Amino acid sequence: MESWEISVIIALLLYLWFRRRLWGWLDPLFLFLSLRIATAITVVAQYLFNPDLAGPGLLHMTLCLAIFTTSLWLYSPKTRPAPPPLGKKTLQARHLLGIGLVVLVCKLFILLSVYNELPIIMGETGSDSYIEFDMSNKVASSLLLGFGSFDTVLLACCTPLLTSKKEKYLGWFGLLVSIAVTIATPKKATILNVVFAIALGEYLRLYFFDRKARMFIKPVFMGIGGSMGLLWAYFVYSTTVANVDFDSVNDALNFVCSQFMYPYSLYASGDIYDFASFYNLNPLLYFFHSVSSLIDYPAFTASIGPSLHEYYGGSLSGHGINETFIIEGYIVFGRAMSLLYALFLGVLLGWARRIFLLPPHNVGKVALTALLLPPMYVLPVSSLLAIKMLIVCSLLIAGYVIVIGPLRSFMTVLGRSREDCLR
Repeated sequence: MESWEISVIIALLLYLWFRRRLWGWLDPLFLFLSLRIATAITVVAQYLFNPDLAGPGLLHMTLCLAIFTTSLWLYSPKTRPAPPPLGKKTLQARHLLGIGLVVLVCKLFILLSVYNELPIIMGETGSDSYIEFDMSNKVASSLLLGFGSFDTVLLACCTPLLTSKKEKYLGWFGLLVSIAVTIATPKKATILNVVFAIALGEYLRLYFFDRKARMFIKPVFMGIGGSMGLLWAYFVYSTTVANVDFDSVNDALNFVCSQFMYPYSLYASGDIYDFASFYNLNPLLYFFHSVSSLIDYPAFTASIGPSLHEYYGGSLSGHGINETFIIEGYIVFGRAMSLLYALFLGVLLGWARRIFLLPPHNVGKVALTALLLPPMYVLPVSSLLAIKMLIVCSLLIAGYVIVIGPLRSFMTVLGRSREDCLR
């Protein structure tokens, strides 16, 4: 049986296990389980049923996966029927449209200020820990990282709810521009980011507003989106991956599956153990590297992904694998404590989903969910990236409060002054 076939079967089994905790097939939680957990279990299956493969790290990896997945299942909330629509649904959608467009304009402004143009294909923004930036590029890339797919999620959520033709056209135009900006980077994961964002926006609309307001999960949209996604994925792979010749669709699917399986194969095979003894880091500062490096106390010279690339390839660059919670947990905490790390991440992700989806349901809750939930799914894949995203998100929220609070007070005072004048 092919690797991708095993992964699909395992993903279906995971869906059956989590089905009461999922909104549907495109629930970001299920996408995460399909891409990150199903492929990890596929590696376990390959090592278990192939006597020629020695897997010194297999038992530990299996325990980490079992602990993480079980704790995630236990702490994730069960899905419930959508609550009654928010009051003044159209007005709420307009507010989300305004926030989404403002974020999109900010992203475009940042891109223009750094690149002096809006290129169709932009270069890599680099590694958080190794690639050197000038200060403007470092700040800009951090802001873009914090914004993430926030605008895409909001616009996908609110556009089908708008009733005015002008607003609806504006929403669709903004959504298309937002998608174009997201995929304008030659990274293989960009199409997944788009799918993730649109799916999250769709389900936020169904969950918080109206469960009958389906749009992007209709067969027509899924067919169009799937076809465009496959074409874009083929284009990105053909332009960024060298010496890959697919003789069949089966080869292409196995290749894509192997990209997600590779970190787990490194660990199961035991290759990561030699690297761990070579890798130098300060475990106390590891998760605070983004902050401590600013005051000349970095936790490491290069993060785990680029360092692995150097260890096996001989050159240090911004490229490297996603370390995943299994590799990261072992290197930072050791074999025993990494089990607790897996437990912590499973509980944290389930708890975050529970908190974001519980009442009260209002525009602020929808916006915070759209902003903060995506980084939570990044935590088990690359905690350093997720923490940096959350730090920037926190700064954006603080800036919003600092600016909007006084502005609202000023507008309230101004309104009262006008009323007094009219009297």
